[in-house]
Amino acid sequence: MSEVCSELKKMIDKMTMELKKRDDELQDAQFLNCHLIKEEREMHDNLSKAKRSLFKGLREIAGSLSVIGVKQMGQLDKEVFLNACKLKGAKDHLEATRVCLQWQYEISRPEWYPFKTTYTEGHAKALVELKLKEYNRYGHGRFPVPVLWNFSESREASIAEAVVHLAKLWRANKGKYVST
Repeated sequence: MSEVCSELKKMIDKMTMELKKRDDELQDAQFLNCHLIKEEREMHDNLSKAKRSLFKGLREIAGSLSVIGVKQMGQLDKEVFLNACKLKGAKDHLEATRVCLQWQYEISRPEWYPFKTTYTEGHAKALVELKLKEYNRYGHGRFPVPVLWNFSESREASIAEAVVHLAKLWRANKGKYVST
């Protein structure tokens, strides 16, 4: 009987040591996970800060005909919208501007869903639907989101692309623009 008890005690001690070892490994993994999460958050914050600086630099240096710039995703392109309104028969620029502002207001309202109720027809409706798809893609509610944009190729630009373009613009202007 004492042999059985002795064997059981050895097995319990062995299992307890194994459990303690695994508990220590789990604590180490949890510590590493917390450290990595903190590091990822800091890197994300630094990247966001760098992107804001890049947007600011592009807005200051790049002209309206620049290849790469900042595009407000989800905001109506007033020039295109006004042209569409004129094609649809808007009487004057003021009326077309009023319609454009009304559409921009409607887009910004989360409860508004134009696929249920159509206020206008034709090209203007297609533009609004496109902007709603942009809102959904960039996922910031119904607020315009700044995005790096390659205007010559009509696509989103990478950060590296924008930095190279900004450096070319800066060299071409020989540091004429100094940000404070």
